[in-house]
Parts: sequence; structure tokens; C-alpha cells
Amino acid sequence: MAASRYWRAINFETYGSVGLEVSELQLYYNGVRVDVGATITASMAPASGALAALQDGSAAVAVAWDAATVKSPGFAIYFDLGPGVTADVDAVRAGGGSAQAKMVASLVLQNSTDGITYDSNVPIGRFPWPGVNTLNPAPAQTLQALGAETFATGIPSGFASVLTDAATLTPVWDSASQAVDLDATGFNSAWMFGLFPAVNGLRVELDVEILTANYGNNGMLGAVFKGGPQLLQNMFQHAAAPQAIASARSPSATTLGISFVDFTTNSLPVALPSSGLHTYVMTSAPNSSGTRDYTMSVDGAGVAFTHGQTDGTAMLTGGIFLRSCKVRLHAVRVYQIVSGGSMLPMTRPVRSLALDLIPPVQAVDAFRVRSTYADIDRKDIEWGGKGRVRGFTLDYVNPVNKPYQAFVRLVREIDGQVIRAAWSGADGSYDFQRIDETQSYSVVAYYAAHGKQAEIADGLSLANGKVELMA
Repeated sequence: MAASRYWRAINFETYGSVGLEVSELQLYYNGVRVDVGATITASMAPASGALAALQDGSAAVAVAWDAATVKSPGFAIYFDLGPGVTADVDAVRAGGGSAQAKMVASLVLQNSTDGITYDSNVPIGRFPWPGVNTLNPAPAQTLQALGAETFATGIPSGFASVLTDAATLTPVWDSASQAVDLDATGFNSAWMFGLFPAVNGLRVELDVEILTANYGNNGMLGAVFKGGPQLLQNMFQHAAAPQAIASARSPSATTLGISFVDFTTNSLPVALPSSGLHTYVMTSAPNSSGTRDYTMSVDGAGVAFTHGQTDGTAMLTGGIFLRSCKVRLHAVRVYQIVSGGSMLPMTRPVRSLALDLIPPVQAVDAFRVRSTYADIDRKDIEWGGKGRVRGFTLDYVNPVNKPYQAFVRLVREIDGQVIRAAWSGADGSYDFQRIDETQSYSVVAYYAAHGKQAEIADGLSLANGKVELMA
């Protein structure tokens, strides 16, 4: 985005449908807050609280709007940095109010040089729930890639080592999926990524396909941060009930046995997945208070918290943590968090892999901007026309293909724009009508919970008869 004096946040989505309550809303660029001293206004007055509370650096007082106001066309929060002051923005920091259901999940950020015409339409989300009247950690200055591995040709020599606690863990490369199977039938185990250097602030991203969520012994999945005299284990507990997120300290730098639980919460933003491919993200970085900030998320939904059980000066390496579960690890990405701070939603969309876990739909508003997660089945000047694409989603059930209800997207091939999106019917039928007949399209159908890879039919055009003409 370009450096600008004026900024506004629009298209607010929340975790629930009971209104918006936010205790702080700050703008950052490269880890530095840029809205200090700005004038903040809103297009619609809050039901409670003063707007100044969104910039006072404290999450103690929240500002609230009811659900109808937040969903009203034209609802926006404005920032005026002042005469002669311009700044770019690459992250937003938010504070929670009284309940997770009222927490902002995502928003759209725009900038302007004159305060009249706004540009960009950049979606930001999904914000972790930090807790009642609590601020999310400050965003990092930069994320520097340390390395990545996709296991396309096997497991690199020396890539990882195994740590166990009264259990066995044998990594097995699956050539068909070009991924690594990790089967932890017993207690705590970890596959530590030894090829990446140790850093003070660490972010680990894991693309994980869950094969068995829980063998029956409180299944867990997460990451281990190794540094200093102890290990820190950050786990998503996939037990039937209650599901939880926990962070636990080990008694030594090589032992996985849990000796003390430092942080735990049963207030998950969404139910944990039990199958399919998902992205787990875990970060640890020191903060200015001498403790450490953490985030843990699945498909962009998660929590942020702080504790000091790992030394703030510790140099960390990471690995995947497993207990009583089996997963297929498709990719690992490791980053250094430079100059402290944890990962927050940056100026890029985070799309959930689990299609049933998206926030409520928000229509095109007075700014002509549509929510990141909204259903986009619409006809307009740009996308409309006399064309039609229809068909069926099927799944092979030996010995024949049978109807399968799936989430289907129609993609314009010239630029990858999603033109329509809908669920196919119980008979597998889908029908995208009144689209631009001069374009070629792809249809992408997703299996529920990503149980299999998505199916794509491409090259659909009027020339080959795959795009039909309507009267």
C-alpha cells in the first residue's frame, strides 16, 4: 500500500453475530505504530465507549457497536494522521472486549491522499482472540525466511531428529503424496527441524493432513520450541472434549515429559479439525516486558498469549509435536521474527481451508467493497453477460461415480478472479448463470473438510461448448 495521510477500516467481520466490541485498533508499518496522534472518527456513533479508547494503548475500555450498525452500508472507522503526515501500513493490532463473539475477525483496509477517494481494498485477518480486554501482541518488524521443505523428492539428509517420551516415532516418506507420514501411537514425540538455524524469535508453519486425530489417548498436535534449559511444547488438544490449546514446559532441553502447564485455554475460536489438510502456525518471540509473546492458529483462527517460561534471550529451533495421532506433513516453513513481536494479521488475506468455518456473510456495502469471506454469487457490469456454466460434482464410489455435494468456485482464467461461488445440490448439480460469455473459466470443486484433493475442470469456453448461451 502507498504512504497516505488518510486510512479507513471497513467491512468488519466478527467471530459471532452479536455486534462489534474492540478495545484498541492500531496501525503499524514495519513493526512501528504509525497512528499515534491521529484523529480517529467513525461513520456511525458507537453504542458505548469513546473512540479515543481505541488509541490509548490500553485494552481496559472497549468501544461497541450493535450488529445492525456494523452490517450497515457505510460503516467505517477513519484515521487522519494529520497535516503533512503520511505513512504506509502493513499490519493492524486489535484488542478484545468482553467476549470472543464480539471480537473483530477480519476487516478491509483502504488508504487515501485526500480523504475523499479511497483505494486498495486490502483484506486483513484473521485476528486471534487475545482474551477479555487484552491486546494482541505487537506485530513483528519483519519476517525473514529461514527455509522451507516440501518433501517433493524425499526427506533431506539431516533435516530432522526425533525426540520421544516413552513412545516411538518413525518418519516415513510417502512418494504418492510427496509428504512425510508421522505416526505417534503413544505419548509425546517430536520431529525437530535441525537444518534451520536457531533464532531468538521463531515462526513455524506446518501444512498438515490429519490422518488420525486421536488414537484415544488425548491426541495432540502442535510445535516444540527448543532453546535454553528446557523445551516448550505448544499443543492443540484434539481430544473429543474438551478441546483446548495448551503450552507446557519440559523438565530439560531433551525431555518431552510435561512438568508444568504454563498456559491453557478451552475457549477455542473454532472446533479443531479431525481430518483433511490444514495449516498450523506457531510463533514465539520476546517482548519489551521481558516475557515472550506467542500465537497459535489453525487455518488463521487461534489465540495470542504471553508467558515467560522460556528465557527472552533463548535461541530457538522448532519441530512438530505429536501425541496419540497420525499426520502427513506436506510442507514446513520457518521464519525468523526480527526485533521482537509476534505474527499478527498482515495486509494479506488469510483464507480458511475448512469451508464451514468462515465468518458471517456481509454484502457489498456503500463503498462497493465485498467482504473477504462473502458469497460472491452476483451479476454486475464487469462479470455479467449471457453465459452459463453448469455441471455436476461426483465422487467415485466403487464401481461408479455418485453425486457428491461440494463447494464450487467459478474462476475467470484470464486473471484468476473468482466470479461465482456456491454449494452444489444434493444431486451434485451446480449452475452459474448470467456470466460473461466472452471469457474462459475453470470450475474448482472442494471435498468437505478437504478429505481429498480438489477437482478442477479448466478451459471452459463458448468455443468448446462448455459455456452456454442463455436467452
